[in-house]
Amino acid sequence: MEMFCCYGPVVPNGYGACYNPQPESILFCVSSFHSCPETSSTKFAKAVEDSLAEMGGLCSPPPTAASKPLVTKEKCH
Repeated sequence: MEMFCCYGPVVPNGYGACYNPQPESILFCVSSFHSCPETSSTKFAKAVEDSLAEMGGLCSPPPTAASKPLVTKEKCH
């Protein structure tokens, strides 16, 4: 079921992170205390996004020869 979940961190320098896997995506909610200089929900969420994209790339099949860009080499005279 698609639903948005959220809870906060339990310590001042921690994070709250909820996720809800869907068939074609994952819903995430990340939170932290604004008053703590050691945490950033934005940076943490970006790190999660980058990590998932990298894992997705590792799990995806390699491109086929037909989908690879055609590379041509020019000869120097």
